[in-house]
Amino acid sequence: MITFAVSTGLRREEICSLRWSGVNLVDRHLIVGRGHSTKSHHERPVPLVKPALDVLNRQDQPDEAGYVFRGFRGGKLNGDYVGKQFKRYVRLARLPEDVSFHHLRHTCASWLVMKGVPIRVVQEILGHSSVTVTQRYAHLAPGVMREAMEATFGDL
Repeated sequence: MITFAVSTGLRREEICSLRWSGVNLVDRHLIVGRGHSTKSHHERPVPLVKPALDVLNRQDQPDEAGYVFRGFRGGKLNGDYVGKQFKRYVRLARLPEDVSFHHLRHTCASWLVMKGVPIRVVQEILGHSSVTVTQRYAHLAPGVMREAMEATFGDL
C-alpha cells in the first residue's frame, strides 16, 4: 500500500475507499471518487504507473463493486488501522516520529515537481482545489534549485 500511495498520490481514505469499478487496468488509470466521496467531492482520473499497476495486479479482484484493499472480513479497510500500522513501521525504521501516511502524498508531489512536471498537472493528479495548496506539497530535494541554475547559466 505504501508503494501504491507514493505512485498515485492518493489520500489514505481514497485508497481505503477505492473500488475495482474505479480501476481500469487496460487503459492504466483509475477514477478517484467513483462510488465514494472524496475530499473535494469530485471524481478525478489518476494515471497508473508500473509500481501502482504491480500492486493492483497482486490484489484479488472479487467483483467490480469490491474494495481493492480490504479489511480482514473483506469489507472496506479502516483508515485508522492503516495509519496505526504505518506508524508502527515508521518506528521500526527509526524514522522521525512525525512521519505520517500523508507524507507519502507529499513525496509523490515532490518527486513529480523534481522531474519537471508542471505544478498545474500535479494539482490535477492530487485533486487540489488550487495551485497554492499543491505548492505546499512540492518540496524540492536539496540541490535541485542549484542544478536548475547551473543547467541554465552553467557552472561558474
